[in-house]
Amino acid sequence: MPIKGEMKVKLVTAEILQEQGATCPALLQFQAEWPDGAEVTLANLLRAAELKLNLLWWTRHFLPHPLWAEFDRQVVLLGAEFTRQVVLLWAEFDHQVVLLGAEVDHQVVLLQEEFTRQVVLLQKELTRQVVLLQEEFSRQVARLIWQLLEEGKCQ
Repeated sequence: MPIKGEMKVKLVTAEILQEQGATCPALLQFQAEWPDGAEVTLANLLRAAELKLNLLWWTRHFLPHPLWAEFDRQVVLLGAEFTRQVVLLWAEFDHQVVLLGAEVDHQVVLLQEEFTRQVVLLQKELTRQVVLLQEEFSRQVARLIWQLLEEGKCQ
């Protein structure tokens, strides 16, 4: 059952906020959005939340005292739900990171296998070319021997 209470002000102005001790950046932001002040409406409170104005500070300065206990009770519940949702988001994030890590590990294994396959192919090609060079070297040596023998006959 909601607790009844009168709002301290119906129209919030920069001057009233300043009297209550609002900070300069918040005052400037408020004045830019509501140069003539703002009525206390759900739309304006939601806009203040979008602007990241400190609504908790606002409640202590403008919410009627009889409503503070109910507000505090509800904020605790909202905070608990917020925390629960953040914990779920972090758990999902952690899960996704684990999956991503597993995929990276899998890709690394595939890349290592491909690397090994390519190295084997390169080694085979290297061996083939070395054999060809050895064969050519042997032919060159044979020709050299024959050439020297032929030259020796002529002397």
